[in-house]
Amino acid sequence: GRTDIVKLILENKFLDLKWEVVLDDSSSITTNISQIKIKLKIIYMNMTTLKKDSIILILNEKEFNDFLTEINLLNKNF
Repeated sequence: GRTDIVKLILENKFLDLKWEVVLDDSSSITTNISQIKIKLKIIYMNMTTLKKDSIILILNEKEFNDFLTEINLLNKNF
């Protein structure tokens, strides 16, 4: 879950975030707001391998907003 991601960012060196809005049209032909997803790429320095690594998450709008809030809180605490 998201707590794993936050833990991952805390334990490794957080480098960058990239995101794009994607349309999940797997549900039906009609376009509704629930089909809009945010594809989030988190780039970080893996402190175990000392290599740049990344993970990709597909989030809905609420999850994305929650995630950004958590990241902002983390940044304030550093």
